[in-house]
Amino acid sequence: MKTINKFNKMKTLAASLLVVTTVCLGMFSSAFAGNTTDTSYQFHNTNTSGTTDGRAKTDTTKVYVHPTSGPALTYSVRGANNADGDGAVVLSGSFTIYNGTYASITNNVYERGKPFAQLHFERTVYADAWTYGVWSPDSTQNYTVYG
Repeated sequence: MKTINKFNKMKTLAASLLVVTTVCLGMFSSAFAGNTTDTSYQFHNTNTSGTTDGRAKTDTTKVYVHPTSGPALTYSVRGANNADGDGAVVLSGSFTIYNGTYASITNNVYERGKPFAQLHFERTVYADAWTYGVWSPDSTQNYTVYG
């Protein structure tokens, strides 16, 4: 009888520890989720180039870009010291990405110690037209990889 009670107590304790561990791991992974919220951008193609405001880069994942309409642009990623872009340096290659593409740009922003990422774009054609899209400094998965 005593052996069965001892066994049941150990099973209950093990189950309790498993529940606590699962809850803690769930909270831990949520607290360290990347900066993956889509932010809209727009660029008028009579300009030569443009850059988004900086966004916090929280991990080593690729920058996500999804152009949705307008002429194709050539994109690169800059690492900066703040959201205003102070101390910005290019930390990726340059890639022409077309509308409808879900893109992941390899970059070294986080690895180089820059806390903010900016998306930089250059026109591929002079046009009185806007290019629209969304981007995020961190990714939840890899799409079409550039770089």
